[in-house]
Amino acid sequence: MSEQQLELFEGMDLPDVDGAPEARAKATAELGATLAYGLALDGSQLSRALELAESAVEANPSEAVLGTVGAVLVQVGREREGIEILKETLLIAPTALDKFETHRFLALGHRALGEVEAAIDHCQRALAIRPDFSLRVDSILVDLLARDLESS
Repeated sequence: MSEQQLELFEGMDLPDVDGAPEARAKATAELGATLAYGLALDGSQLSRALELAESAVEANPSEAVLGTVGAVLVQVGREREGIEILKETLLIAPTALDKFETHRFLALGHRALGEVEAAIDHCQRALAIRPDFSLRVDSILVDLLARDLESS
């Protein structure tokens, strides 16, 4: 995420949708969550990603926004908090892709905490949902295998 894209988002002034400030706040929160997710994934501005995600969830605690907060927390090293939020999100995730991504970030969080069995379980659950997205999970499994080989 470039500085220019971040500045563009922060300078946006979305109009009220049909005069409804709630709709504007929800749309702004979802855009903030999307930006936070992008920043967290590329690792460029993790503290800014967390700030955006937390602001977004205050304005709109929807499944998508909560899932973003959980993913960002995992990315910034607050895995235990992220895992708790992601577990809640998993219960309300509306689509297969949402469930896949939630399991993937749960696997990343558990891997970071050294909880190998839980990480593998979430990798398997993610792959059961979207086997065509295996590349997004394979790196987690390879890392877990490498750690296992190093410790033996």
